[in-house]
Amino acid sequence: MLLILGIMLCLIGTYSLVEYTFDYGELTDYGRGFIWGKALVILIGISLILFSLRKNPTKLS
Repeated sequence: MLLILGIMLCLIGTYSLVEYTFDYGELTDYGRGFIWGKALVILIGISLILFSLRKNPTKLS
């Protein structure tokens, strides 16, 4: 469950981040906060993915 949630957060955050990153210099403070917030969402998603993989490691053999 955590793995799926982490992947969804990363995808949603990445889509929004890429959409507005190229206009970063033209954004207001609110827009820049939006970009940093999406970066934080991506980091939370990555941490959830890593936590779920550590909790239930997959066996390759």
